[in-house]
Amino acid sequence: MGISSRSLTDVDFEVNLGFVLGVGLRFSLPVCSVYSMPGGYLVAMSPTKLMRWLTCPTFGYLDERWEPTGPWTPNRLLGMMMHTAINASLTHQDAPGSTLRELDRGYPTDEEPVWTKEALLTLINKALPKVLGVIENFGESFLASELTIGDGRVDLVTQREQDKGQPLVVTDFKTSLQLSTYLATKNMAEAQSDWQLLDYTWRVSEYYQKPVIARRRVLIVLTPQVKVYCETFDTTTTLDMWRRTMLKEEAYVESLKDLPLADLPMRTTNCYGRYGKCRFYEFCWIAGKDEQRAGGLYNHRRIESI
Repeated sequence: MGISSRSLTDVDFEVNLGFVLGVGLRFSLPVCSVYSMPGGYLVAMSPTKLMRWLTCPTFGYLDERWEPTGPWTPNRLLGMMMHTAINASLTHQDAPGSTLRELDRGYPTDEEPVWTKEALLTLINKALPKVLGVIENFGESFLASELTIGDGRVDLVTQREQDKGQPLVVTDFKTSLQLSTYLATKNMAEAQSDWQLLDYTWRVSEYYQKPVIARRRVLIVLTPQVKVYCETFDTTTTLDMWRRTMLKEEAYVESLKDLPLADLPMRTTNCYGRYGKCRFYEFCWIAGKDEQRAGGLYNHRRIESI
């Protein structure tokens, strides 16, 4: 049994109004920075932002405000286009039109990138049928995509109607322009303990007040040829353990949010990582965390960090 759709309930409509009206518009109801979950806990920030602050509080602060100078790269835009195309396809919207609007919204107008609009669209159009084929093979019923819960946006929620209690499954999509087989395999192995995926799983469980039996990572590599990797992890024994950690870590980050940049801790063990040096290395070690001195090395962020 492939992905099937059902009528949206009142609750679904309230949260998913953005993609019902039009995926490319990225419209959604106002979301407070603190969101009350049905289970009672208050979610203060998105998992992506929390992870960045945990990686290094200085990095978390800078990533919300600055980006390195240099030529534009299409990586982030390709991810947004792929999410839009998947969402539009699953919700029976105009996938080509929605994807094109996302491209126009994110494509730079103040420079001439190496990647043309036509080339980026070609990459998405080649990958989309393969991704939809993988989703079809899940054999699960569609509940929601691009589901906004607080400051988090969950890529896909499905339901195993054939199982007792009709438990839920959360799927997270990642898109990479190019990735070696070694790094792709490593990415999939690391997904089992991925903070963002665990956060989304917990939010969905609280929102629907139903168990989430599994969480899934789908990795889409666009070049030199399209490859789609998929891994599913059991959730029944790990979510409570992660939640206890999350409460402590979020409280720690919240205690730092009002500090000035100069007083924020630096995780010097993360100045160099698996992809080389941190993109804010010069901000700290050349400009001395001085935002005026760093002006020649970095620009104010053009697109809000997610």
